[in-house]
Amino acid sequence: MNKWGFPQMLPLSTFNNASNGYLIGDSCVFGAEVFVVKSEGKGEHFSMIKDPSDGTFTWEVQYFSGLTGEFYYSQVYLAGGHEWKLKLFPNGHIKQRGKYLSLFVELDDCTNYHTGWKLFVEFTLRIKDQVQSQHREKTFHHWFNGSENDLGWVSFISLTDIKNPLKNFIVNDTLIVEGVLHRLSVLKDLA
Repeated sequence: MNKWGFPQMLPLSTFNNASNGYLIGDSCVFGAEVFVVKSEGKGEHFSMIKDPSDGTFTWEVQYFSGLTGEFYYSQVYLAGGHEWKLKLFPNGHIKQRGKYLSLFVELDDCTNYHTGWKLFVEFTLRIKDQVQSQHREKTFHHWFNGSENDLGWVSFISLTDIKNPLKNFIVNDTLIVEGVLHRLSVLKDLA
C-alpha cells in the first residue's frame, strides 16, 4: 500500500480545544512514524489445472521394425503450460530388454524452475490398438521436481503382444503412442 490512515483520528471538538495542545494559535504540526518490517516468513503457492485443453499428444513411431537404438524421444509437446516428451525403449529398458517395451514421460523444461517447486500430475501413457480400440494404457500420479523429471514403466507391454499382428498395435510398421495429461498441480515455495 502506498497510503494508510484513519478516517477519524479524534473528534473535531477535541482537536479544537486549546487545552488539549493540538491546536496552538492557528497552527498544528503533524508527524508520522514509519516502520518497515522485513518479512521473514515462508509460504507456498498452489495452483491446479484439470483436463487441460492441450493435454493429449500423439506420437506416430514409423518404421518400428527397423528401430535398433536403445531408446527414442518424441518431439517436445506443450501441455498444461509445460514441455513434455515421451521416451520409448522399443526393445525394453535394462532388465526387461528383449521382453517388454518400456515407455516413459519426461518433463522437458524442468531446468527452467528454481529449487522449491513441484509439479503433481495425473498422466496416462497409451499404446493404441489401431483397429479395435483395445488400447494398452497405464495411469500414474506423480510429483515431478528438478531432480525427478521422468516416470514410466520398464514393463509397459510385452514384446510378444506388441508384435502380434492380431493385437493391432503395429499397423503398416507404425506404432502410435499417446500421452494424456489429466491433471496438473503446481506447488512453489515462496521465499
